[in-house]
Amino acid sequence: MKTKKVLVLGAYGFFGTYLCSHLNELKYDVLKHGRHSKADYLIDLTSCKEILNFLKTNKPNVIINLVALTNVDYCEKNPLEAFISNTKIVENISKSIIDCKFEIRLIHFSTDQVYNGNGSHLENIVNPINVYGITKYFGEKMISNDLNSIILRTNFVGRNYLNSNSFSDWLYKSAIDKDKITIFNDIYFNPLHILTLCNLISNHIINSKVVGTFNLGSKEGISKSEFALLFIDKLNIYSNFKIGYSSEFNFNAKRPKDMRTNVSLFENQFKLKLPNLESEIEKLYLQYNK
Repeated sequence: MKTKKVLVLGAYGFFGTYLCSHLNELKYDVLKHGRHSKADYLIDLTSCKEILNFLKTNKPNVIINLVALTNVDYCEKNPLEAFISNTKIVENISKSIIDCKFEIRLIHFSTDQVYNGNGSHLENIVNPINVYGITKYFGEKMISNDLNSIILRTNFVGRNYLNSNSFSDWLYKSAIDKDKITIFNDIYFNPLHILTLCNLISNHIINSKVVGTFNLGSKEGISKSEFALLFIDKLNIYSNFKIGYSSEFNFNAKRPKDMRTNVSLFENQFKLKLPNLESEIEKLYLQYNK
């Protein structure tokens, strides 16, 4: 069987670094796109012409789009920049795939922040309440129905070996340093571990013909404070964490309170069972307990 050529857009970020390493181990031919001078491939994603020329020259079988402006407060203060990164670039990718005249599977990563209100949320009802969520949702709508494409609304956790700025890195460092941080008991989510996500991509999503929009998360959801306490307790670290409400903080952008998603559509389409959150916290614990 011929090795699949996979173009990863945003290959040098937190998720992209994990995913490219994982795909390389499985002998995929990985083309790594980035925005810095040392990237394997520099492509101006604001230019349809440049994207199209790259696709015609390199002929990838799959594109995985991880490019996004994800800082929620920064997006709120810089809506045009958020629109370009989260919406316009997706439109350019979609148009370029259509124009190159050969089939490319597009795997596009969206966010659980397209939801608000009581979960668990189904895919057909969205309610983004900040610029980040709105521009990510508009990005989804830019993907042509004619493409062999899948949109994944997800949230993930994992140790960030690049710069230690993931959610769990913040919790771990704060616990070790005995910082008096506030963890929110009114924001709910159901993340997957980043390694689980990599396995789902390589073993199921890349080679599938399933198209559409899917929630992708763990089976249960909990508050961020519950998650933090379970994680830190498992590491057997005494912390000075304070449990509080997100409404007590003056963020630039509104935060959705309940991002828990119903993942049954993904499970049914791919004929698998997604893991429970307890097993994902166990994977996270193992990354820090080395």
